[in-house]
Amino acid sequence: MTIKIHTIEFEIDWDAFRLYASFFIPALNWQQAKEIVTKEAENRGFQVVVRISIENNIQGIRVWRVQKRG
Repeated sequence: MTIKIHTIEFEIDWDAFRLYASFFIPALNWQQAKEIVTKEAENRGFQVVVRISIENNIQGIRVWRVQKRG
């Protein structure tokens, strides 16, 4: 599945996104990136935690799949 942030396309293999796994997406507008990724995850029934992150001097978001409480 491809998502688009800042006109840049990112390929995310949601089928391989296992519980407690994470991925990083570079983003200047982290609020927009968080909103897009969170919405897509929710559409797939995933609960995620998204945090602002700087990795290798690049700002973005790190997304973890977490278990739903209940």
